[in-house]
Amino acid sequence: MADEFTKWFPSKVSRPEDPRIRIICFHHSGGEEKIWTNLGNPRRPYPNPLVEWAKENDAEVLACQLPGRSTRFKEPPVGSPQEAAEKIVTLLAPKLSDTGVPFFLVSHSMGCNLLFETLQAIKKKGLPMPTRVFMSGMVAPDTPEDKKPWKKSRDLTEEEFKQECIGWDINKEVFEGDTWAAYHLMLRADFLLFDEYEATPVEEGEKFDCPADLWFLKDDKRVTKELMEGWKKFFKEAELKPAEGGHAFLYDEKARVAYMNDLSAAFDRFLLELEYGA
Repeated sequence: MADEFTKWFPSKVSRPEDPRIRIICFHHSGGEEKIWTNLGNPRRPYPNPLVEWAKENDAEVLACQLPGRSTRFKEPPVGSPQEAAEKIVTLLAPKLSDTGVPFFLVSHSMGCNLLFETLQAIKKKGLPMPTRVFMSGMVAPDTPEDKKPWKKSRDLTEEEFKQECIGWDINKEVFEGDTWAAYHLMLRADFLLFDEYEATPVEEGEKFDCPADLWFLKDDKRVTKELMEGWKKFFKEAELKPAEGGHAFLYDEKARVAYMNDLSAAFDRFLLELEYGA
């Protein structure tokens, strides 16, 4: 089980023995866990206010790594967000059961579908709900097919698929030579995850018992403010918030730092309320 946990949550960048809170993160399509945990190196530091805050405040960061990428590149991709969520919640259950350590979920793009199914699996297993969730850059799971702002990728030619990727602000350098050879199978599999995603049903009027911060990217050409607003109906409380940048904002240092500072400020407020009852 320990080896399996490490496969799904490889980074130990902030793993205090006695954490005050836990921050569980889900990456986007074509991404990996280091989008949340990377600190770079002494010669090329990678500004990461989220991890810096976590280390200073005894917060545990658990960033999920899906199969088919990075250290898991030889593994077959998961078949659905539900399949991944079931595995993730099984692995995290001992930590989620610890009511003395509040936890938060953070996701971007495809990761929002995984977050949604993780909430479903948590509820199914009777585990405590997160204190708050943070979501950005994906349409709500009940969005009609004709309102989804993308082309389904299964039948696209290679050139058509590249154009679809560009529409999601994927860096054009990805499509060159050996880089494309390394990324295209992973991207194909990840796009199918959200193309063919059929969400676990939620009963009419039922809401998750946790608040949500719903971030829309000001320059996102695909997932607009109006589409992000579709998530509101699934939560007892939800707030729509703007963030700088386009869909790939986590690769834009200025936009990423601003967003991670906002996340850190939210965690700070929670700890202050916990300590002082503010």
